[in-house]
Amino acid sequence: MQNHITPFMTLLGVFLFTPVIYSQSGTVTAGGDAAGSGGSVNFSVGQMDYISISSTDGTVYQGLQHPYEISEVTSVSHQLLDIAASLHPNPVKDYLYLNVPDELWQGLKITLIDIQGRSIHEEQLVDQTTIIAMQEMMPGTYFLIIQNEKNQIKSFKIIKP
Repeated sequence: MQNHITPFMTLLGVFLFTPVIYSQSGTVTAGGDAAGSGGSVNFSVGQMDYISISSTDGTVYQGLQHPYEISEVTSVSHQLLDIAASLHPNPVKDYLYLNVPDELWQGLKITLIDIQGRSIHEEQLVDQTTIIAMQEMMPGTYFLIIQNEKNQIKSFKIIKP
């Protein structure tokens, strides 16, 4: 007697063993890698669904890309000088008055920055009260930064109507 596999047996075998076989069910139409100065990214286009298979050793997500990020955390340990500086008037029309109490003004400098990040004015503080001329400035938003030799200590947002 010959051992013949009939088309019926082949079809029966396919239907019986198909649930055991896993394959990618979504079609990925495109993908690639992109990199720049801010990092890199891998992407795929067209993946609509996925299958996850879990066990005690972990989980596998079929058809999806998952990020793996390595970062280094460093701590900066310095104590900033907390000063009670005041600025008036704000909004300002002609002159801006910066008051730094006591002798805390010594060794500090101020920088006036426009909304595009350009330095408009810089000076060392020489007294408890500093007057900054704003009458020639264009209307807009400015930032006044108070800093010592190493650190920014305080900043103010200034409105010039």
